[in-house]
Amino acid sequence: MARMDLRVRAFAWLTRRQSSVAGKTEEQVIAMQSREFPAGRVTDWIFGATAPGVDVTSQSIPGPGGQVPVRVYRPAGPVSGTVASGTVASGTARPLVLYFHGGGFVFGDIRMGDWLCSRVAAGVGAVVVSVDYRLAPTHRFPCAIEDCYAALTWAAAHAADLGAGGPVTVMGESAGGNLSAVMCLRALEREGPAIAHQALLYPSTDMTEAGSATASARANPNAPFLSGAEMTVYRTLYLGPDGDRANPMASPMLAKSHAGLPPALIVVAEHDPLRDDGVRYADALRAAGVPVKLTEYPGMPHGFLNFPGLCRGARPALAELIAEQRTALAAAPAERRDLCRASRHNYRHSRARRGRARGAAPLEVAGIPAPYQQRPHLVRHRAGVVGHADPPVSQGANAFQGAAVVAGVIPVPGVGGMVGHPVQFHSHAVLLVAHIVELHGRTALGLDLPRADR
Repeated sequence: MARMDLRVRAFAWLTRRQSSVAGKTEEQVIAMQSREFPAGRVTDWIFGATAPGVDVTSQSIPGPGGQVPVRVYRPAGPVSGTVASGTVASGTARPLVLYFHGGGFVFGDIRMGDWLCSRVAAGVGAVVVSVDYRLAPTHRFPCAIEDCYAALTWAAAHAADLGAGGPVTVMGESAGGNLSAVMCLRALEREGPAIAHQALLYPSTDMTEAGSATASARANPNAPFLSGAEMTVYRTLYLGPDGDRANPMASPMLAKSHAGLPPALIVVAEHDPLRDDGVRYADALRAAGVPVKLTEYPGMPHGFLNFPGLCRGARPALAELIAEQRTALAAAPAERRDLCRASRHNYRHSRARRGRARGAAPLEVAGIPAPYQQRPHLVRHRAGVVGHADPPVSQGANAFQGAAVVAGVIPVPGVGGMVGHPVQFHSHAVLLVAHIVELHGRTALGLDLPRADR
């Protein structure tokens, strides 16, 4: 297990002393929610600031419980280029990305998404809508789901007004990862907006006792930013003391079928009690025939993408997120329509087959876009260290199995788009050869190599 940076552990210790929900009453939690998010150079360094060249506007939209605040991020300038280079084709509309923040369904607001959303908007060439859904315990389950689905349907219906009109994707962190997964389930069930991709960042997918007793939860009872005690309190505040934790809208892992859901990127952190939630959900999606990319970031805690100034894995994870979204959005419109039709057909078909045994062969989802048939090769070393190569290693899998070191590349953000940087996969460790990457003429970008999908 990789050691966590001292500065991350120190900041987590300070944060826990000031804002841990463990042992707090509901009244105390509600009082904590009234604290304003600090603004300044220090917080911009820790949490990241809005990317240059992105227009940001805030507004409210109608929701089931009143007005729902949203923040919209748009790349400045005309629509031109291609999705693969970070913008969309000339004469076409920008893709639309819905973002749901984390915070245990109790904390968080749209300011938390400024760094991530603005960089996704710039890197993907998309319009990103960040949703400030209602929070527990004042507004318990399913209020957050209702607000997020209202925002999803509103954004899809008003895409032209937002400057979008291309495919729709969702992304979210922690509680927002849970909500993103639930949005995909609900949209499929209700035949709502067709979602082309889901990015689930260290998501919570199983709120039952089984989900609280995973190996990662047992191994990280006092993990930074999310301890076992805090996880229990968050779930109780969200669902209520008598809430149904097995409800698939709270625990998407327990949905009767995952067939027909959109392709997924699932990111997990090594020092996170929720790590196995992401791994298990990736397995469930694969079993249903859904394309999945799963990546674990060594030495990282829960919520590490919120702290780009502290966590060295934040920027590589952002680069991977942007690359996967570009790939998902690169499909031709006709291919996307075929995928949506096939997904809905397979979903309805699977509902009629739910009585089959668990050991039945997974359903195949027809019409997967071409980019997903040529996804980055996933490679595993004989000693168990995993990495990914994109483009595929030319020697092929057979050559890799008997080699001590295999060279590949990993995409990272650079000036004008993604830059492939060589990496090496070693027998007992993953060594990222030192590189100096000048990012927009500013500081060098240091990279930690993630463990890619199994």
